[in-house]
Amino acid sequence: TVIATINGQPVRNLRHLVELLRNAQEDFISFTYAGSMVAVRDVVSRAEMEAATEEILNENSIRHQASPELLKIWKQQK
Repeated sequence: TVIATINGQPVRNLRHLVELLRNAQEDFISFTYAGSMVAVRDVVSRAEMEAATEEILNENSIRHQASPELLKIWKQQK
């Protein structure tokens, strides 16, 4: 599945996706997906998403939240 937009903003690449998530100030984040014949949209609570991150990583045996390059972008000031 390819994310097409976040909060209505088109996602250009993976780096841009990380920047859009990092900079999001809204209480809810809206995702739409590309390549679907029917518009698919998910709305996620930002607070719940952040709180669930570690649990999701652990449940799926994912060691790191992101690559070192993407974590550097995530940690940059907005």
